[in-house]
Amino acid sequence: MADVIARNSPWHRAYDEASCVGRLSEEAWFDAAAFIALEAAIVATPRGTAAGEVALPHLFAIFERISLLLACHGHPLDVYHVTNLDDEAVSEIDRRVRHVFRCWFAREAITLAGWDPVPAATGTAAEGGAAP
Repeated sequence: MADVIARNSPWHRAYDEASCVGRLSEEAWFDAAAFIALEAAIVATPRGTAAGEVALPHLFAIFERISLLLACHGHPLDVYHVTNLDDEAVSEIDRRVRHVFRCWFAREAITLAGWDPVPAATGTAAEGGAAP
C-alpha cells in the first residue's frame, strides 16, 4: 500500500503521472479504479506508528493536490475542469476525500459505510469520459 501513496504524492521521488493524482493533475482525468486503490491505501496506512509518520507529508501532499484541483474545477473563472466527471460527481469525490483525510488526521475510524460508490466516469474517451 505504501507504493500507492508514493506514486500519488507530488513530493515523493516515486511520483507517477499515471497515478490517480498524476492523471488528475496532468490530464484533468479522474481514474475511478486508481482512486479506489488510493483511498484503500490511505485507510490502511497506520496512524501513530513510524510508517504513519513517514507517510504523513505524502498524505498531506495528496490531500492538498486533490483538494486544489477539485476546487479549481468548481471555480467559474478557472480553465481547469475534470473532463470525465460532472459537477455533482466532483462534489461527491471532494466530500469523500475530505472525510477520509479528516478522519485519518484526527485519528478517527475511517468508515465509508453508507457512502455512495465512487462516481464513475462519464462519456467516451473522445468526449473526455471513460478511458478506452
